[in-house]
Parts: sequence; structure tokens; C-alpha cells
Amino acid sequence: PMLFIGENVGSGSEPQVDIAVDPIDGTRLLSNGMPNALAVVALSERGTMHYPPQIAYMEK
Repeated sequence: PMLFIGENVGSGSEPQVDIAVDPIDGTRLLSNGMPNALAVVALSERGTMHYPPQIAYMEK
């Protein structure tokens, strides 16, 4: 599963926060319940997280 910008998760009760999650390595390990997966998680007060604009990737 993946979280998308603007997606709501949880019960909707306080505290409401913005969440950023980035799986770095071992997503298959994690999905299979195995150890040694690595991810970064950031939380901020609701409405305070910076969302950079979409970037178009180009081949060089």
C-alpha cells in the first residue's frame, strides 16, 4: 500500500498531523513480516508540512 498527498488515515480524532513516509530499502521484507526493512517517517502539525511542486523527470 502507498500513502498519497491528501489521503486521510486514522480515526480522525485529535491530534491531527501531516505524515510523510518514504520506504528506503526492504519494502518486500516488510510486506512479508521480515526484519531489516528501512523507512523514514516524518510528522508535523496539520497543515504545516511543505509539499514541493510536481517535478517532470527527463532523460538526459
